Amino acid sequence: MCRAAPPPGPAPTRPGAPQPMPTRRLAVILVLCLCAPALLADTIHLSNGREVKCLISKESYATIEYRKAGMSSKQSVDVADVVSVEYSKTSADWREAMVLLDQGEMGKAASSFLAVADDDNREPHLRASALAQAGDALVTNGNYNDAIGVYDELLKKHPSTRHLARALLGKGQSLFYVRKLAEADAVLTQLKSDATSKGLGERWALDAEFLLLWSAEAQGKPDVVDGYKQLRASARANYPGIANKASLRMGRVHLENNQVRDAEALFDEIVLSRMHTSDDVVAGAYNGLGRCNFGRAQGLLSDGKADQALPYVHDALLDFLRVHVSYPGVRKEQAEALYFAGQCFLNLAAMDPEATQAEQRGQVLLKRCRDNFAGSEWAGLAASQR
Repeated sequence: MCRAAPPPGPAPTRPGAPQPMPTRRLAVILVLCLCAPALLADTIHLSNGREVKCLISKESYATIEYRKAGMSSKQSVDVADVVSVEYSKTSADWREAMVLLDQGEMGKAASSFLAVADDDNREPHLRASALAQAGDALVTNGNYNDAIGVYDELLKKHPSTRHLARALLGKGQSLFYVRKLAEADAVLTQLKSDATSKGLGERWALDAEFLLLWSAEAQGKPDVVDGYKQLRASARANYPGIANKASLRMGRVHLENNQVRDAEALFDEIVLSRMHTSDDVVAGAYNGLGRCNFGRAQGLLSDGKADQALPYVHDALLDFLRVHVSYPGVRKEQAEALYFAGQCFLNLAAMDPEATQAEQRGQVLLKRCRDNFAGSEWAGLAASQR
């Protein structure tokens, strides 16, 4: 008997059998096409907790313009409602810079961000963001003069940048730290004005006011404590971090005026609420607490009461070492912490016969202060302890 010929067309397959290769390839292509918009999407994180997956086309200090996948029309969101932005079309330099930031390598991170900013093939808003990131990293690293140059470049090349307020604040802060106080005051006053006229937000006006008060303090102007009190009251509800910065400076003024208990109360308040503030403010508060106890110890030693002074030296040493060990990235507090930790060890060497390694440890810390912070006030004081 002759077997009937099979019907034309593809052979039937049993359930679960591998599909023919062309069908599988088509399925993979379809999946990739469906996933591609999500994989390439920028992400805008909003203050209400929502995320917008999109492709950003333009940024300014007022709005971010974008397109969603599959839509031809542009949409926009107010910058005031934006918490952060994640870019999808980043380069190897950008990704390397973000890793270096996480590792605390601020100088190297700044160099990588500057490489992105110098790439003419990158979108303008990415280059502006890279300059802002580089400036911030340089400030954190204590390279204030370099940071001023980067912020100037950002403001010149991208005058309407989303990072306008950030650049003005960073430039004003850097000018303050290099003691160009008149220039700093001019930049910060401009930021206060722009915060209102351009709708940059209350936070930036309060940050500018804080630095203006600190500048007034540095210039010996009166009534700065009242100014800090008013700023703290204005910022406490919505911006506790700024309120804590005002508390820190108030504490320092009290300490300079030998009002130790008032200063200590403010420093304690910051430490107890440290989850609401930045590392540099918390480190400053611990240094302040250490200074309070160190001052008490010195007073007792002057009166010949070494036994009563010893616990205060121990407490002060713990605060200074906490800054040195737990906040290594806060360079502007490190020099003071190293100097006074070294002094505490030298005091222990003179006071406690059992502290056999105290002299050596103190000299190691003072040398670290001299080597790492040459030119600073504290390095100069440490040099006298050789």
